[in-house]
Amino acid sequence: MVFGIGVAAIFLFIGLNRLKHWNDSHFAEGEVIRHRNGYRSSFSIIRFYTEDGNEFTFSAERNYELPIGEKVKVIYKEDGTDAEVFSFIGFFLSPMIYGLTPLILWAAASLSFIAKGESVTFSFKGVRKNKNENADVLKMKDDLLMTSFKKLNSKYNKKP
Repeated sequence: MVFGIGVAAIFLFIGLNRLKHWNDSHFAEGEVIRHRNGYRSSFSIIRFYTEDGNEFTFSAERNYELPIGEKVKVIYKEDGTDAEVFSFIGFFLSPMIYGLTPLILWAAASLSFIAKGESVTFSFKGVRKNKNENADVLKMKDDLLMTSFKKLNSKYNKKP
């Protein structure tokens, strides 16, 4: 239950962040004008014009190389800042990747409370912690051996 709530909270945060950015922004058509190479990465430089005619340039996502001259859809704030290529890679991929880090940490923290001999069952009804069947079988064998040992012990320790 706690694991599911944490995962839902992470995805809700990412989704609401992207939705807010989408609602508070404007769209324009941009054009890839050149590429810039950096240390271990390259960037496409994109030029676009706002609704009132101001020209802006920005760097696309790292290693998202687009052909020079290609037209792309750009999402930007009213003043021309926070410009991004409006595509899966340009707009959604980075937040999803950065969302994996808290997701992995949350999974590790949640699953660390499972004791040895227990397992987690994921279903549409939720997450349940179940004792491992092997642990139950071992306990039954131990009980059977103890009962047999007590019977043998009482049989040979009788006083005449």
